[in-house]
Amino acid sequence: MAFDPAGLLVVFTYLGAVALSLPAAAAVLLAARRMGVVRAGVLVGLVVLLLVAAAAAALGATVGPVPSLTFAASAAAALLLLWVVPVAVGRWLVRRLAGVGGDVALGYAVAGLPVAMIAGALLFVAPGGPTRYNLTFLSGPALWAAAAAFLAIVVFGPGLVGVGLFRLAGRR
Repeated sequence: MAFDPAGLLVVFTYLGAVALSLPAAAAVLLAARRMGVVRAGVLVGLVVLLLVAAAAAALGATVGPVPSLTFAASAAAALLLLWVVPVAVGRWLVRRLAGVGGDVALGYAVAGLPVAMIAGALLFVAPGGPTRYNLTFLSGPALWAAAAAFLAIVVFGPGLVGVGLFRLAGRR
């Protein structure tokens, strides 16, 4: 799959989401000092969407409308599935497991997002390393096991890392 253009788009979109997760989370947490985590998250999300729109417009001007729309749709889907959903699940997990309020729980889930994204990326390239085969080259039971582990890390990772960070901060 990774040599198929659609497969490459998925891989590069995922790796872009991983690479941008740390600066985005840092921006949310820094802006949250002034306006709260929810507003900061919305603001950073809008900035990221504007950057995606600008990149899609540049791609459309140079290559054409179909690749531009494909890029914009895949980037928006990646942001929703790789950032918004895991942080929402993470907020819920931190609230339940650490017993803290919504805004504090959201902050810890946001802080856990880059760690979970990097762990998921390491699992993604684990079958062959960064220069060879990745998770998309697996088949059969190995694919199902790796995909289940990958999804668990991506979806539940921000919350579990957030709980760990909360407990670590509480010991000091």
